[in-house]
Amino acid sequence: MKRIILLILFVSSILRANYLITNGEIALFYDGKNNILTNVKAREFSKDVLSNLQILLIKDYKIYRARNYYTQTKFIDGKNIFYMKYNINNNIVESYIVLSNENKNDMFIYTNLNGVKWNEPYKLVYKFSPLILEGNVENKDGYYKYDMLNFSKE
Repeated sequence: MKRIILLILFVSSILRANYLITNGEIALFYDGKNNILTNVKAREFSKDVLSNLQILLIKDYKIYRARNYYTQTKFIDGKNIFYMKYNINNNIVESYIVLSNENKNDMFIYTNLNGVKWNEPYKLVYKFSPLILEGNVENKDGYYKYDMLNFSKE
């Protein structure tokens, strides 16, 4: 009888979990209503680390929030990849969120801008919103440190 109750609890906890993608250390959630990655959790910190992650394009002092232009989102089966595709004024932007299986504290964001045909300069911005708005961002030789989080461009 105990085994049956434990089995029911186990199955119901899996069904109630809304993890989008996880590598065992970091878990991502996707808010389909607002089209953003939200509540990035890390086991190491035992709490939510980021309240949300957004992708922005800035051109001619105008901000294009990718979440307002999404056309497709999907989890790529068999891999630890979440794919997002946006169509911003007939310019295709594709982003891949990858959680590393080698170093389980690493999260990578790749953005394919080959479909952007703007001749004028533009900027790609990743907006990370920390859950706790205390602390300073430090620029340390190629990466940024905020509390216990490190961000780098490679």
